[in-house]
This record gives sequence, structure tokens and C-alpha cells, in this order.
Amino acid sequence: MDLIQSWIDRSSDLLRAFTVFRFPLACLAVVTLMQAGKQTLAQAGLCQSYEAAYNLEALMRDGLTLNQAKESVINDGYSDGSKACFSAIKHEINQMPYAFPLVHQALYKRTRR
Repeated sequence: MDLIQSWIDRSSDLLRAFTVFRFPLACLAVVTLMQAGKQTLAQAGLCQSYEAAYNLEALMRDGLTLNQAKESVINDGYSDGSKACFSAIKHEINQMPYAFPLVHQALYKRTRR
């Protein structure tokens, strides 16, 4: 029993020391992630081509036209509305026509084989 108690006492000393170092490291991690997160969100908000293509397909399945779906994707923040962003979205759709059949057909006026 004394052996177990001494092991518990040593464990609590280690945990106490770990806790002393854990809090400042956690604060540093939070501050670092906040800074990196802002930059990532700013970059991600510009043009999320795959998500925009997915939402275009979903909206067209719900009965919207291509132009209405484009407006909705811009309003939802998946695209900034620039030509470069729509070019990236079209690239995603062209790479995976079977994943986005309605949008692909509307954009390229082709039928799937």
C-alpha cells in the first residue's frame, strides 16, 4: 500500500509541474492559432472553388437556374464574384463532370456519355 501511495504522490508532483507549463503553452498556442486562423479565413473566403461548385450543383438540383445559383454562391461567401474565381470553379466542374452533372451540362451544353 505504501508503494502505491508513493507512486501517486510522485504522479501528482509530475502533474503539478506539467500544469504549470501547460497553461502558458496553451495560451501561446491559442494566440498563434488566432493569428494563423485570421489569415486562413481571409484566404479561404476569397474563392472556395470546390465548395462553390458543390453548392451550385445542390442549388440547381433544388430548381434554381445557373445565374440564380451563382448569385446565391456569391451571397453565401463561397465566391468573391471575380472572373478568376469563376474560372477556378469551372476548372473544378470540368475536372469532375460526374460529380457536378447539372452545372457541367449548363455550362458546357454537353450531355454526358
